[in-house]
Amino acid sequence: MIVKIGNIYYFLYIIIAFTLLIGIYLFLKNKTVKFQYRFILTMCFLNLALHFLKLLFPPYIDDLPASIRKVTFENICAISTLLLPFVYLYKKNKLLNNYFFFIAFIGGLLALFYPTEAMGKYPFTFDVIRFYYCHISLFLIPCLTGMLKLYIPEYKKLYTIPGMFIMVETIILINEVILCKVGFVSSTITEFFSRECRNSSFVFGPLPSFDKIAKIVTVFVPKIFTENIFKIQGLTTLYWPVIWLIIPSYIYLPIIYIAISTPFAHKQMHNDLIVFMQRKKII
Repeated sequence: MIVKIGNIYYFLYIIIAFTLLIGIYLFLKNKTVKFQYRFILTMCFLNLALHFLKLLFPPYIDDLPASIRKVTFENICAISTLLLPFVYLYKKNKLLNNYFFFIAFIGGLLALFYPTEAMGKYPFTFDVIRFYYCHISLFLIPCLTGMLKLYIPEYKKLYTIPGMFIMVETIILINEVILCKVGFVSSTITEFFSRECRNSSFVFGPLPSFDKIAKIVTVFVPKIFTENIFKIQGLTTLYWPVIWLIIPSYIYLPIIYIAISTPFAHKQMHNDLIVFMQRKKII
């Protein structure tokens, strides 16, 4: 039996993720802050290690050296996996901490409910287990960090999230260009700009399977950013890489960030609201 949306294995991994969240939180909540921090940092580095060690196992080892592309900045969750341990080490940078708190949570959670790399595969193969371990870790790390109050996302910095997101999407685009140039990815100009090829992070537009849902996003995309003005053969619609995301990102991401940060930062919000109301009374 394979992993398929709605079947027993699909829900099994979701249950495992939330069971781990509760179990690890209960284990850590009475530990020292130093122990909690080191435990979560270890989770970050274990995820990073597995990201590279997967090259020693099928199907990656069978496709070397081309499979090296799989340990580069090829999608949002790969970037989170590669950078999160070092962001977590450098706790003073609030901008990076806020962004990766947000994007690791989103990336991990979305992968649980739409496991693209696991669907259609047997549930207990190495690559499926690796996929879930990676994304469950990305989901757990910000959750545990917030629940244990090791780091509380700063809701006032919501305006920085869209810019950081666009920067990360740009890194993925540059990474893709480099992979094509060095020969790790074989791609024609049509395939490069296609929404259906190597586009898990929506750099080249929404995946065709998301077209109906994506309408709430694409409605804010200027028509010029979806036109094939470069006359690339084989493409009727061409979303300008990354650029098409700019306006929707500034509309939706601050809202999503507030929704995610509120459960962790509600006391901070409450205190700020009290201070604001008091100032109003003084005025």
